[in-house]
Amino acid sequence: MPDYAVFILRFCLFAGAHSLFATEWVKNRVAGGAGREPRSYRLIYNLASLVMFIWVMGAYGNSPVLYYAPGVWSLIMYLLQLVLLCILVNCVRQTGINDFLGFGRIRSISRRCSS
Repeated sequence: MPDYAVFILRFCLFAGAHSLFATEWVKNRVAGGAGREPRSYRLIYNLASLVMFIWVMGAYGNSPVLYYAPGVWSLIMYLLQLVLLCILVNCVRQTGINDFLGFGRIRSISRRCSS
């Protein structure tokens, strides 16, 4: 299998798993039908996503350039990446870094237990 195909396959598997485990259906199955997300689910979800993303990027170094945007299109692509980064930063700011990463819910429960 060509190196670029390995990268694309890994990325598609990552994207599918990442989206699947973010659904309410999977969260309810993991919770055993309790109707709420388990407290450590988001943290485990983020750690698993990080491991899978590292696995995907392991194939990136061996793959050739898949496309090239010439001239002004290259600048437009960089601008689009910058806009998406700004959106991500805004989402993290609104959610809070602890909640975004999955630490917020664990901390709030541990505080209630220690009180």
